[in-house]
Amino acid sequence: MNTISTILDIAKMAGVSKTLVSRALNNQPGVSEQSREKILRVSKELNYRPNMLAKSLVLQKTQTIGVVLDDLCVPFYFDMIRSLEANTKKHGFSSLFCGANDNEETKLKYIRFFTEGRCDGLVIYGSHINDARLIRNLAETKFPFILIENQIHDLAVNNVVLDNVYGSKLAVEHLISLGCKDIRHFMGDMNKSVSLDRLRGYVETMKQHGMEITDDSIINSRFSQQSGYTQMMKLIKDDNLPEAVFFAGDVTAFGAMRALAEAGIRIPEDIKLVGFDDDKPETFDRVFPALTTIKQPLYEMGQIAIDILVDNINHPNKEPVKKIICPELVIRTTCGSKIQI
Repeated sequence: MNTISTILDIAKMAGVSKTLVSRALNNQPGVSEQSREKILRVSKELNYRPNMLAKSLVLQKTQTIGVVLDDLCVPFYFDMIRSLEANTKKHGFSSLFCGANDNEETKLKYIRFFTEGRCDGLVIYGSHINDARLIRNLAETKFPFILIENQIHDLAVNNVVLDNVYGSKLAVEHLISLGCKDIRHFMGDMNKSVSLDRLRGYVETMKQHGMEITDDSIINSRFSQQSGYTQMMKLIKDDNLPEAVFFAGDVTAFGAMRALAEAGIRIPEDIKLVGFDDDKPETFDRVFPALTTIKQPLYEMGQIAIDILVDNINHPNKEPVKKIICPELVIRTTCGSKIQI
């Protein structure tokens, strides 16, 4: 039968005090190199595993970072999740993930759970406008946290955010450079700040180039394939197809591409498309043209967020850090290029 070794067991076998064992195992000063080596050797022989709960009570730290996302099951977020997990581990922390299912009350519940001594810092990923109230309340507690994708302009908190306005400008500028004039925009969910920023980028760029924005220019859609499919079918049935479409999200574009294929409309010969996110569902590019898009570097954003948060945990009085990430245009075949990336 296996037994659990304790600091007392190590002290007896090494012939030293419990205090000296504790100092050696926690890499504290006051231990000779000879004693440290002996204690570490004995602890390995006894297969000693530290009591993390007791250690957290002594150090007043859990070495855990909590992560609250809108949804854990969307494949697009997997790069972000992998990044957050890998980089918390790199800094010597564990990570604990929760999915709020786009529900404000659920998100608040998880935030309370994490901030009641169960973690040292918190990552909140998502851009719901309604999150502003709970974020303001969290900021007042001085608990270390960082926002990814969301921002409250008059609130100084740790923040990693994509420049969605700039990304939209890249998309529209590309279509204009190809000679397109009738460029429509399929919006994202209007309860998310990223959708508002991408819409703003579209409108500003069209106006800068003297392009007309009519009642038909902006299509009310959502971040879903079904929404893209339904709205594109309406344009097809009304014989109201534009030269080009800029989608607030790739997932919406994928639905629209299904509708175009069913109607026998060719991409990019009959219509040009640009998405946003660089979402790559399995097998989609094998059936449809590869989507030109605006890429957001999710893995890099996760790395930066954890670096900022850990620094905040270690230096609680440090000023909040805001990092703006610029996306990039990835040219594929839905605008006429033969480039595959």
